[in-house]
Amino acid sequence: MVVLATGLSLTPRFYSRSSIVVAASLLLSAAPSSSSPRARAAAPASGYSPWRGRISSHPTAMATTQASEAATEKGLPLGMDVSMVDEYASQSKLLQEFVKIPTIGKAWIFNSKTENTSRAIVSVGQTDLLANKKRSFLLNSHISKNSSNSVDFQWSPFPIEMSGVSAVIPSPSGRKLLLIRNSEDDSPTKLEVWGPCQLENEIHIAQSVHGSLYVDEWFEGISWNQEETLVAYVAEEPPQPKPEFNDSGYKKAGSSEKDCKSWKGKGDWEETWGETYSKKRIPALFVVNISSGEVRAVKGIPRTLSVGQVIWAPSSSHSLVFVAWSSDNGYQKTPRKLGIKYCFNRPCALYAVPDPFMEEADKPSLNVSKGETAPTTKLTSDLSSAFFPRFSPDGKYLVFISAKSAIDSGTHNATNSMHKIDWPADGKLEGLSVADVVPIVMCPQDGCFPGLYCSGILRNPWLTDGQTMILSSIWGSKEVILSVNVVSREVSRVSPQDSDYSWNVLALDKDNILAVSSSLITVPQIYYGSEVCQTGKPNQWGWQEIATPFPSPSDKISAILADHKFSILKIPISNSSDKLADGAKLPFEAIFVSWKDSATRPTIVVLHGGPHTVYPSSYSKSLAFLYSQGYNLLVVNYRGSLGFGEEALQSLPGNIGSQDVNDVLTALDFVIKKGLIDASKVAVVGGSHGGFLTTHLIGQAPGTFVAAAARNPVCNLSLMVGTTDIPEWCFVEIYGKEGKNCFSEYPSFDDLCQFHQKSPISHISKVSTPTLFLLGAQDLRVPVSNGLQYARTLKEMGVETKIIVFPEDMHGLDKPQSDFESFLNIDDPLGMDALASEEYASQSKLLQEFTNAPSIDGAWVFQTNNEDRSTAMYSISQTNLLANNKRKYILFSHIMRNGTTLLDFQWSPFPIQMDGVSAVVPSPSGSKLLVVRNGEKGSPTKLEIVDQSHVEKEIHVAQSVHGPLYTDEWFHGISWNQEETLIAYIAEDSPEPKPVFDDTGYRKEGSSEKDCNNWKGQGDWEEDWGETYSKKGRPSFGEVRVAKGISRSLSVGQVVWAPPSSCGRQKYLIFVGWLEHNGFQNTPRKLGIKYCSNRPCSLYSTLCPFEESDVDNAPASKDGKLLVFLSANRAVDSGVHNATDSLHKINWPSDWKMDQYLEITDVIPIVIGKATRISPENSEYSWSALTVDGHNVLAVSSSPIDPPQIKYGHQVSLKDQTCTWVWDEVNNNPLMAANNKVKALLSHHQFSILKIPVTNPSDDLSDGSKLPFEAIFVSCKDSSHKPTILVLHGGPHSVSVSSYSKTSAFLASLGFNLLIDVQDCLTALDYVIEGGLIDASKVAVIGISHGGFLTTHLIGQAPDRFMVAAARNPVCNLSLMIGTTDIPDWCYAVACGSEGRQHASESPSPDHLRLFYQKSPIAHISKVKAPLLMLLGGADLRVPISNGLQYARALRERGGEIRIMMFPDDIHEINIPQSDFESFLNIGVWFKKHLSISASDASA
Repeated sequence: MVVLATGLSLTPRFYSRSSIVVAASLLLSAAPSSSSPRARAAAPASGYSPWRGRISSHPTAMATTQASEAATEKGLPLGMDVSMVDEYASQSKLLQEFVKIPTIGKAWIFNSKTENTSRAIVSVGQTDLLANKKRSFLLNSHISKNSSNSVDFQWSPFPIEMSGVSAVIPSPSGRKLLLIRNSEDDSPTKLEVWGPCQLENEIHIAQSVHGSLYVDEWFEGISWNQEETLVAYVAEEPPQPKPEFNDSGYKKAGSSEKDCKSWKGKGDWEETWGETYSKKRIPALFVVNISSGEVRAVKGIPRTLSVGQVIWAPSSSHSLVFVAWSSDNGYQKTPRKLGIKYCFNRPCALYAVPDPFMEEADKPSLNVSKGETAPTTKLTSDLSSAFFPRFSPDGKYLVFISAKSAIDSGTHNATNSMHKIDWPADGKLEGLSVADVVPIVMCPQDGCFPGLYCSGILRNPWLTDGQTMILSSIWGSKEVILSVNVVSREVSRVSPQDSDYSWNVLALDKDNILAVSSSLITVPQIYYGSEVCQTGKPNQWGWQEIATPFPSPSDKISAILADHKFSILKIPISNSSDKLADGAKLPFEAIFVSWKDSATRPTIVVLHGGPHTVYPSSYSKSLAFLYSQGYNLLVVNYRGSLGFGEEALQSLPGNIGSQDVNDVLTALDFVIKKGLIDASKVAVVGGSHGGFLTTHLIGQAPGTFVAAAARNPVCNLSLMVGTTDIPEWCFVEIYGKEGKNCFSEYPSFDDLCQFHQKSPISHISKVSTPTLFLLGAQDLRVPVSNGLQYARTLKEMGVETKIIVFPEDMHGLDKPQSDFESFLNIDDPLGMDALASEEYASQSKLLQEFTNAPSIDGAWVFQTNNEDRSTAMYSISQTNLLANNKRKYILFSHIMRNGTTLLDFQWSPFPIQMDGVSAVVPSPSGSKLLVVRNGEKGSPTKLEIVDQSHVEKEIHVAQSVHGPLYTDEWFHGISWNQEETLIAYIAEDSPEPKPVFDDTGYRKEGSSEKDCNNWKGQGDWEEDWGETYSKKGRPSFGEVRVAKGISRSLSVGQVVWAPPSSCGRQKYLIFVGWLEHNGFQNTPRKLGIKYCSNRPCSLYSTLCPFEESDVDNAPASKDGKLLVFLSANRAVDSGVHNATDSLHKINWPSDWKMDQYLEITDVIPIVIGKATRISPENSEYSWSALTVDGHNVLAVSSSPIDPPQIKYGHQVSLKDQTCTWVWDEVNNNPLMAANNKVKALLSHHQFSILKIPVTNPSDDLSDGSKLPFEAIFVSCKDSSHKPTILVLHGGPHSVSVSSYSKTSAFLASLGFNLLIDVQDCLTALDYVIEGGLIDASKVAVIGISHGGFLTTHLIGQAPDRFMVAAARNPVCNLSLMIGTTDIPDWCYAVACGSEGRQHASESPSPDHLRLFYQKSPIAHISKVKAPLLMLLGGADLRVPISNGLQYARALRERGGEIRIMMFPDDIHEINIPQSDFESFLNIGVWFKKHLSISASDASA
């Protein structure tokens, strides 16, 4: 390969060989840093060595790429070399042994006719890796008790698989079983009611009634009444109506779902409950009659309440009791749903409501004449939190749990309290009082009850005395079983006092308990507990181990785990302060699982998330697997964890990043000083807040850990606060209890500085530890941008980093395949009122007139045998709103010339639709046509060669050869050679190998795609080219034979054929190559390339792969003397994303001797250009060339409101022997004839380009910056009385030219003046106001991207000048955007100017964050008055939706009028046809509403 022209230089960087692939190589035998006291422990004696990797440095930036290419050539997954394969296979097989062990879920016990017998049902789960889900089973048992207190379980011979079942709910008596089968699409939900031997009823519930039932641990509430005739449950409310359109516009009357000529819009966007609930609607309450199958919604519950945990009350007019969470739980009670998963601090209350099947006589009286509905009674008005309600068996008490401490403090979890309500026998619910049962424990005495930490309660938790509840809770680092007497308020520990194992209650058998017990690496075992009476002593509980049919671990695993040591260590705190509460001075705990020779073994420090959760001593297959690899485990429950009293927990908020970090290091020092571990062999792993600690530790204690792994880690709070579903968490954990009061959707810059200073990223410069990142792409809690920013910064620094992204996973990474691979790798029309409806219908019909107009995408002209005749072919597209895509057509015309003046175009009668066609490329002579049909979803790509009469050849190219061809405007390169025998093109590289697993573990030899017994992992994550390219493979050459010798670090495009050498023996291809190491400091980061001309690229040549003897005699080209190309060198040098281009040429050597220096000559330089304008100089219309016809030019001309017209230009000699260009309008043009209605609406508009002087030019400005700028003004007939829209383009280094825009024409047709392409916005506005052209009191503004940045700046900096605004994917906060966008360099360029390149980093400094914030619209949001319409693309990578949402929520928080529309599948441009249509329709309605345009104004 020969480099022909280059505009970049490579800077050598140091990279390390990837060594963090599997658990056994997590610890590296690298020399520990001598600066750390923990690392200065004595070197281990020779012997067992479980780690296999060793760090090695490579001094070139391409080392990583070369290693990856070498692995790829051998068919290995990315990131894996040959030395890892056997280890990977061995460990994956072992890990599957742990994965196969079943888990015990729920259990139910029912009484039988005999007093000493009962029946049990146990729910069992087992991971199915191949299907990537969990299978569930039911196992039955007969329980027999004898007089000696012994018990016998007779298990059924086989379990029953519950395939397709979402939930199983036995009736209270056990005589009926309800199965829930939630649908995965729009099909009905099924409820099956089973009797002892048959299916008694099957109820199908359509989506129009309600959606899926909630079966999660939070909103779930499926409850039988005592008579077992009705079931109450929580399900998704039926879909809200969406605006509907057809070919006539907006449909006011609605339509049948079967109407195939209409499509539904998105309507207003609604908040969700965040993580795991992002695709759920509002949970609502329903009751079904199991005999008739009738379903009734419970009336009278406001939509602002999300309901859950419903139960039946004793006889009462309000027979249903449920929990409800208000959606107005944002700052100052604004309508914001903050994330609720794992968040006990969301205010909730108990409510009561009548059963919808209740007889009318029993219902509470209503005043129907006043429009009253069934009353919903709030039972816990004086309490901020109430959940898990349970009635006592006699119906006297309603007992429930409260997290009021979490709500008061703002922490996401805290010490619970238990309360009760004396339930009135007469059912009258007035004047109910709440009494305490178990108060909050602040500082537990040594060994005493630390408080209640309850994550769930049995459906029937009562012993037979009707007063004692049995439940599970946290006690230090253990789960324990407690008994609570709700009358005497006595709390007792039921599980063994001397056991460090965790115990959990499964079910009650009258006064006996079925429970499960386990340790971190000991699989769960079922126990049966009975109270043992002892004379003169308090009763004790005896526990009998139950033999079960559950499989024990394999002999191999049992042998590995047999000799482990397990203990819970009490760790005294270091540096106790007098300011600490007494509870915060108590020792915290760490669970230590060790080998006999632990002092010579490596150790993994394991850290939980939250931070207000706990890592209990119960079984974890992941930790058992890590232990089996030879590691000691140190699981640290630092202060702030659950189970140690409220004072210890509340000591952490305000001190994260310091107190918790010190606690971990204190625990580590504790085991080192006791000689339990080797200080030089320590790794650390954590998820979420545990990942926060992991990345803090490798920065604050850089010599301590030799390897680290972080799952969805919090690395930068200043970035997270604007992207997470729990922004208030950042405030509370940084500021403590005060953070709850200062929480805001738009944090101040001082807040952002605090967040940054307390984040791991502030210590990243000290990190040297190899780190593995495991990230869920669908994570809403800690979005993937947090981990990626930190990981990319480490790569920028040259620190060994490995990234695995799981595309479909959320925060927990709990999909079975993802969990398996991650631990394997560790060890390596809402808002529309009736008035708006009419406007909506009118405008939608008008907008369709503009949308239906076709557009010309390209044209080709081919010569014929007749000199005065040629043939033109046009590529035309037309929006198809119903199908939500664009139709493509081909239209032909014959061009006939008669002398120099007469011109005639003969058009074909009809265009030809190109269904399923991605691109058409005629051959140079026009005798052949290449038709490209890109395959979808793995199907082959088809290339069709068509001649004048038929398909000459059809070529099917499998995905294993390459993926779809690139047909975009950037990488696109489809090129015929002159002989029309070969075609070069750019296509997606064939997929990289992924690790393949089956039931024996990792498959070293690979597998057939048709093998149904294996599944593919994710392998290492690869960077992509950002916006529009996020799902595309690397662009590479495709000719069915792939061009060889091109490095994988090059993305190629724009290929052309070079002329043959003078001897005619060789064929070469010339192409553009973009180096993928274009991140900051030339790190392997692909920055976004869409619209980014500043990405360094060069011209390259390579030999045609079809170069054979049969083409030796190919004729030389007619000329081939010059290679001409454009350069964006100015953009590359300055860092701006677009700049003035230059044109260059290379004198091409006819002998193709490339060893000589090829001189590049300027054709049109940047400063002084020599070019001739051939379009009319007196025309303000825009002109664009379509193609060349000999010495003539085929072009189109248009204005913002005048559709394109085809023009044909030719040169005419004048009398003075000079030449000029004459342009003829093409006759009978069938393309752009606007209908009469549109013509009438636009007939009174005028169009001009204004020259606007710069006001008060500074001496610091260059001469060019002092020149007048321009604005396009489209005005109505009586413009000074009409409202005006300021239209701002994005970029900012782009332009809105005076060419046709259907959206501009649409807005003009509504009666608006348009001021387009404004550079100095307020100066331009003053210019037209002072000129009397517009009314200053009727001004709106709209912009996209940087235009949205200007829009939101203007309504903040000039709040009284704009009545209304609309922004599409706007840049609102640069300090947030920098960590989430695909173009972080842009933030530096626009904020810092040309100096930005010198300071650019993946991890901006606090000074840069301050600058970004100060230059952002959000800095001025407190002054905004204008109503704002926010239009956002859910898949935008350029300006991710977090930017617009943060700004919109902040406006709403301040009481501003804001409307949000979300288009889930759209990227930055919002250009999917239906989305584009609906967005501008709503812009028109929004502006007319706030600018008060009457119908007569518009028509005038």
